Amino acid sequence: MLEALKKKAMKNTITQIAISLVIAIGALILSNFAIFTYLKGPIEFVPGTDYADYEGKYVTYDIEYVLSDFMSYSTVNTKTNVETLRTLGYIVYDDADVWFFGAEFDKDMQDTIDAQMDETIDWLYGDIDQVTNKVTVTGTFTKLTGEALDYYNETVDEIGEALGYDYSDIAMPYYIRDGKIGTSDIAGVYVFAAFTVIPLIYAIYLAIRFFSGSYDKNIKKFISDNPSVSMTQIEADYEAAEQVSKNIWVGKRFTLYTSGIYACILDNKNLVWAYYYKRTGKHAESMVRTFDINHRQVNINCSESVSTLILQNYIENQPQMVIGYSKEQENVYKKDFQTFLTFKYNDAIAAAKEDPFNMY
Repeated sequence: MLEALKKKAMKNTITQIAISLVIAIGALILSNFAIFTYLKGPIEFVPGTDYADYEGKYVTYDIEYVLSDFMSYSTVNTKTNVETLRTLGYIVYDDADVWFFGAEFDKDMQDTIDAQMDETIDWLYGDIDQVTNKVTVTGTFTKLTGEALDYYNETVDEIGEALGYDYSDIAMPYYIRDGKIGTSDIAGVYVFAAFTVIPLIYAIYLAIRFFSGSYDKNIKKFISDNPSVSMTQIEADYEAAEQVSKNIWVGKRFTLYTSGIYACILDNKNLVWAYYYKRTGKHAESMVRTFDINHRQVNINCSESVSTLILQNYIENQPQMVIGYSKEQENVYKKDFQTFLTFKYNDAIAAAKEDPFNMY
């Protein structure tokens, strides 16, 4: 018996571990392994080198000169038609190596970047000798494409016309998106990390719990709590039990089943009520709910067809049990348990005392 339960528990364990690993690996792939990039930290971006080598990499750069904004990204609430600014793109200039490129920031940085741009304009017109502040941009070095590239080139041309010089040769068609690692922002990286780490920890936990031999802890505890019951009795009942599904056996004395990585047992003679429960939708459930003499509820997860077999077995072999559900029965069970016991349980107990060989 224990060997059969162990095999079922092992199959369930392997399935859950496999699902956990799929989730963990899937999160890593979807994030393009962003958590490792984040933990490693950004590399310093040096304008003037082969900037194509930086494409897709997580970089950091201290901006001194902001020449102009060139694009913005907004969302519109379709119900209220209210437009909300999300990000702003700027053209920045590296004076040491004479390169233009882009930097994109969240709207919260607008005042800071605009102040840096004002200081840059003062520097361009000779009002100040040098800018005194810097703004750090840390994110993914990304190639400009589509409309963003068009806006970038148009703005570079406008700057050239204003300053009397063609800057197109030194305008790199790239930008650094502040706070982005790949396509994810920092918050997204944490979310993907959680979807990676938590399933991995759970998979390790499952493996440790199973291979430490704890799959049968519920049965061992049951025997410990019920000294009159032996493993031999449980084994004998299991051999004669009806196997109603791949992992549920209903005997005359015990109901044995696996739940996750554990083998579980119910003492049928203590059960007073059972019925099938189903809920559809987002939090779907399908189970047989059982209730014992000590007001303990235990749910056996199963399909509706399997529940029919379980409840039919109880009808035939457990005369002390109320089978099926009604709101009236539930009210009596909760508010007047002693009256509930008069429905079936008390008569079955009395009959068993009169006939010691009457097993239920």
